[in-house]
Amino acid sequence: MSRGWALGSQGFKEDLRKEHGLAADSRAWESEGKDEIQQARWTKLFQSGCKVLGRTEADLGCRPTAQSWKIALMLFMKERTQASNPWLAERFATQAKYLSRLVSAARRQDQLPAELAQLRAKCAT
Repeated sequence: MSRGWALGSQGFKEDLRKEHGLAADSRAWESEGKDEIQQARWTKLFQSGCKVLGRTEADLGCRPTAQSWKIALMLFMKERTQASNPWLAERFATQAKYLSRLVSAARRQDQLPAELAQLRAKCAT
């Protein structure tokens, strides 16, 4: 198993995770497998967040990046996951440094985006 924690399609791996109740922090797996499982969880929550906001992946690439719903989704992902800035930046079609600045600036604001409360209420972790 030198190419990951399991060989097979994403569906097969998802079935294995469910069937065996595999935890992402299991020490028995290689770090590559752990990363793959974490990223699958991030993707699932990210897609759930887009759905709650009534957005599609095509909306993510539309400018400007500093739209309140996008910032709310960034903040939500940072609150609920350990998703890296490069991973998030890829989804928002922006640069990791810019995403980091947006998140930091939003956290310093007195009032957070209204969409963040919607995400917190409707998205299960």
